[in-house]
Amino acid sequence: MKIKTILKIIISLLLILFIVYNVGMEKVWDQFSHMKFHLVLIAIALDALGVVISAKKWQILLESKLIHVPYARILKHYYIGVFFNAFLPTTIGGDAVKSYYLSKELDKRIEALSSIIMERLTGLIAIVSIGACAILVGYTLIPRDAFVIATLVVIPGPLLLMVLIFKFNAIEKIISRPFFSRFPNITDIIRDANISLREYSSNKYILSISLMISFLYHILLIFINYVLALALGLDIEIFYFFIFVPVTEILILLPITIQGFGVRSGSYVTLFSQVGIPSPSAFALGFSMQMVKVIGNIIGGIVYAMSNVREDQVGKKH
Repeated sequence: MKIKTILKIIISLLLILFIVYNVGMEKVWDQFSHMKFHLVLIAIALDALGVVISAKKWQILLESKLIHVPYARILKHYYIGVFFNAFLPTTIGGDAVKSYYLSKELDKRIEALSSIIMERLTGLIAIVSIGACAILVGYTLIPRDAFVIATLVVIPGPLLLMVLIFKFNAIEKIISRPFFSRFPNITDIIRDANISLREYSSNKYILSISLMISFLYHILLIFINYVLALALGLDIEIFYFFIFVPVTEILILLPITIQGFGVRSGSYVTLFSQVGIPSPSAFALGFSMQMVKVIGNIIGGIVYAMSNVREDQVGKKH
């Protein structure tokens, strides 16, 4: 295990311990003791539905590049990526793994890479749009501190990233500098992937379908959080989830912890406490959502193990 990964695990654990210490372990445990587990099962089922939806979006993006892969195989690779999210930084680590496995099968490295990047970008556009609209519509209902945090997180960084990719030749200019001439192989991959991404941005139909699926997925994600709040007996207006969940999902993209452990719970404590939710309850909500994601990791691990067993059996036959 790499030192960076170990550091991220340590940071995740320290963040969780720090939050639990400050909010009080007894209060957190009391919140969990009254949990309605039938609602938790609904949240887990909805999270699995989210994976199914996302895998379909990936298949659509690949087909636009004339790469026709059966949906069952796409779903398998997607779940393998979900599995590797459990111990790689953010969700980007899992993206890299599923891109690797698909490109290995098809020998189309650039197309696989660009499809993953576009899948992530359309998701980012959707979550930023949902958060920004919620902030604009309900800014008078949001406490000042929460409004400032939400605005600073949701709008500047992600929008700048999208503008750089879709509107300007910034990436091309950057890799054209003398420094990058030392790494011709990497530069070629970046250049080819950038060209492939621009082809996506010029295909309005595929882009529109991908964005629609992304909006559906992230609205589903918001409802998963709301169902978990109901499971914990929390009385939170659903409107606040349309602001606080996007903020948290964007923060989780920062590569400082493993799969957002600690970041999610810390964000929920900071944000939901602004609307009158006790810190132990907000922590319990964030931790519950993290556990739902862990169950998804476990399902991905089972898929990964089964695929390896099948490959071994095929290898023995030959």
